[in-house]
Amino acid sequence: MRRVRRRSEVIKTTAWIAQRADLEPVYAMIFRRPRACGADWVYHFPRLYMVDLGRRQETGEQRRTYSPNQAIADERAKAAREAEISRTRAELGEANDRAREAAMDRRPPTIVIAYRSAFGRNPRGWPPTS
Repeated sequence: MRRVRRRSEVIKTTAWIAQRADLEPVYAMIFRRPRACGADWVYHFPRLYMVDLGRRQETGEQRRTYSPNQAIADERAKAAREAEISRTRAELGEANDRAREAAMDRRPPTIVIAYRSAFGRNPRGWPPTS
């Protein structure tokens, strides 16, 4: 388990050098070890998500100072916020779909090419699908 963790750390920490050096030989070396053990790897296309951290629980003080007018205003604000979050999530989904389609017109990522050289086939998850 420790070796597997180290390999994943190498992949993560070398990501920032990818613009400066060809990491294909490094990734291929990393992939040869799991292949020798009968392990595999699944490619996941990078995707942006939106997380809503705005959910709050009512406190006892808020319950004691209940105001119907304030409750209506809060409900309207909450509905507007949820609508905006929904729109943003839909826009992110469309942007992710466009990025996936654009990726098919470019050279595969270096990590996919290295996997291919070690395993002789594309990893599960490549080419990316919706």
